[in-house]
Amino acid sequence: MHELSLAYSLVEEVIKIAEQENAKKILNVTISIGRMSGVDQDAFEFCYPEAIRDTFLESSNLIIINVPLQVHCQQCHKETSPDIFDILCQKCSSYDIKIINHRFGFNNEKK
Repeated sequence: MHELSLAYSLVEEVIKIAEQENAKKILNVTISIGRMSGVDQDAFEFCYPEAIRDTFLESSNLIIINVPLQVHCQQCHKETSPDIFDILCQKCSSYDIKIINHRFGFNNEKK
């Protein structure tokens, strides 16, 4: 299950950033999971409590933002969100597209 190793890596990064910023407490950790990232959201949510156990983040909440697949059509120049099993322009049905959004990551935003 690679979601567990991703959760541990995320926790390491957040702790490193929190230390650099002299944070006293982390309330929420917000990540984005794209449709084509290969990350199972349910498995990641299941793994997160284990990854934060006995760490600075133990009382934090995980917030997941689902990122839809987005493509830019090279023919009609429209941006659409196709199904991941049939990646084509939803406006003109062209397969001449460029994927522009599909990632996994976290938001390092100060509040």
